[in-house]
Amino acid sequence: MFLRILYKKGDGTLDISYENRVDKLHIWTRHTLQWIPHFHDSIEIVCLLTGNADVMIGGEHYTLTAGDFAIAMPNVLHGYYREEDIDAFLLIVPRYYCDAYATILENHTVTTPVIRAEQHGGRLTERIRELIRTYKSTSPFRREILAGCFTVLFGEVFSYTGMTESRKAPEETERRLIAYCLENYMQEISLDSLADSLHVSRSYISYIFSNKLHVSLPDFIGSLRVAEAKRQIENGAGITEAALNAGFSSIRTFNRRFAKESGMTPREFKKQIADADGTPDTTKPA
Repeated sequence: MFLRILYKKGDGTLDISYENRVDKLHIWTRHTLQWIPHFHDSIEIVCLLTGNADVMIGGEHYTLTAGDFAIAMPNVLHGYYREEDIDAFLLIVPRYYCDAYATILENHTVTTPVIRAEQHGGRLTERIRELIRTYKSTSPFRREILAGCFTVLFGEVFSYTGMTESRKAPEETERRLIAYCLENYMQEISLDSLADSLHVSRSYISYIFSNKLHVSLPDFIGSLRVAEAKRQIENGAGITEAALNAGFSSIRTFNRRFAKESGMTPREFKKQIADADGTPDTTKPA
């Protein structure tokens, strides 16, 4: 599982899978789509080209099929659950590309975050392809053209999703849970310690993980630790050093969790990095 999580800590940004890209546009082609629930300050878009994917956006669950389009607005919890071969465009879009709609977005959000293929008839997919062509261009007006492309894209997207007046986010507890785990995942975390720290009942925390986030607490923490260990290995740390720094109490547990998350051993991962001259093949730009 390759994570994309941004969370501001008191001493900077916790970098799980990439640097603080909140102010930059990123477009990728993906062939797998599985990440635990996360949130960030940008807009995240998935345009599924082939295959099926299970997504959670704002606590609601959807199954995407080829041609479907999903959008997660800033600071809305979202995650992806099915690990199988797919083809998809994934975009992380800074807020400023949506400035034309800033006024309405101050107190409105999308009514439904998923647009089915039969609704847009391929129109949104072509908009994304047009964005990618512009994204790759060397035009001196590339940024301005991109801004225009996004203005058109979001106008069409919002016409399909509809807009609803925002209410108090019902997922505040979920966000607090994730934020706490991101802050403390290198320490021992249990349902009891979460309940004591967040003043939320143990049973409700268990319910949130099982029924809303669809991931167990141990799997969530394990994924964060593996992602951190990967980052350290990529930066030159030894396997044992990376495991202990990431919060694992034993190398045996680390090896087992790493293999479950990555489909390879830590040594194989380290060799893969060395073979690629230090550039792991995890996410490829579109």
